[in-house]
Amino acid sequence: MFRRIFALFFILAFAFIPLATDENSIQHKIVVYLFSGVIEPIQGFLFDDALDIVDFSSDSISLNLLIILLFILSCIIVTSSRIFKVDIDWLSHISLTVALYYLVFVMLKYGFNKVFKHQFYLPEPNILYSQFGILSKDILYWSTMGTSYLYSLITGLVEVAIGLMLLIRKTKVLGLLAAMGVMLNIVLVNFSFDISVKTFSLFLTATILFCLSPYFKDLYTFFLQSKKKLVTLNYQGGKLFKITSSLKFLVSILIFAFVLLPYLFSGNFNDDAFGRPFLHGAYKVEQMFINDKPMALSDMPFRRLYVHRNNYMIFEDKDGGMTDHYIQIDKGENRIILFNYQEEPFPIEFNYLESDSILSLQFWEGKGNKIKVVSKAMNWKNLPVFKTDFHLTIDQVK
Repeated sequence: MFRRIFALFFILAFAFIPLATDENSIQHKIVVYLFSGVIEPIQGFLFDDALDIVDFSSDSISLNLLIILLFILSCIIVTSSRIFKVDIDWLSHISLTVALYYLVFVMLKYGFNKVFKHQFYLPEPNILYSQFGILSKDILYWSTMGTSYLYSLITGLVEVAIGLMLLIRKTKVLGLLAAMGVMLNIVLVNFSFDISVKTFSLFLTATILFCLSPYFKDLYTFFLQSKKKLVTLNYQGGKLFKITSSLKFLVSILIFAFVLLPYLFSGNFNDDAFGRPFLHGAYKVEQMFINDKPMALSDMPFRRLYVHRNNYMIFEDKDGGMTDHYIQIDKGENRIILFNYQEEPFPIEFNYLESDSILSLQFWEGKGNKIKVVSKAMNWKNLPVFKTDFHLTIDQVK
């Protein structure tokens, strides 16, 4: 009975736990439509600190409630099938097959994300010039990983190799054991550095255990029994659901298509080298003027400004505090429109001299004073963190 409950639970979970954080994805819209009406009043009643909206991203109260709801639903359905004597033994075989291909998809998705440097992306200039101690542990970890292309490439290739091993019958169990090792490390990292995919990484760990469950007895015999005997890991699934070679090939092609097509369409196979938007970078504020009169260096409210690749302009004050605004850049009109979190537009005129990397901003503050900011681009890519030096011995360290 427990086997059936977990089999149904994983099928429901694969269908309704959002793989993508994009709110416009079909899966996300279906989940919101089906479950938000049930989960919203529950989380509002039980949790004072819950978000005002239903958010199914990992580690949210909404997602955790969704998982509990899916498990309860599985218990009800399986119990009802037993009461009414409905045979659902075939459910376990389908669930194990679906779970395996779900893991293949996840391993390839995150593996190629690392290979093409999309997961551990290059840290943005505003992060590079922030003080170490003021950054949260998750940003520190992510940024550190993002400075190394080699580490991202190798870890990505390992995950891709595991995904391929899961597709091959003779290496499937070895691939599941390798996936378990990788996932336990990911769980440890997520909890140690407070990275907000704890729930999803635990769910993937449970999925791997579920796929390994038919082999538990043989694995125990092989690894733990003192008297070794020949162990054959030959579980083929049930007779009612045996995937054919042609169907397996088709599913594999579809998985690779879903994983690789975004990179093919964008042409971005190394995000470190991919083009950044206009004005992207870090700028040191060299002068500020009020009504064409220069301000004293000690009176200047900003020391740096940054243009983020996701269309944000960030102002750093004298104490290192940062204020961000979403921006729209109109190159033809030499105008930048800033938006605060109330989406109120604020126009700024700009002039950028590419020859000497000078960015000038001009705007009018509330009192009617004309403010001009003159800044110079900083060569953030030459910071020591991006040096590719390799030292085999400490004698080589200068």
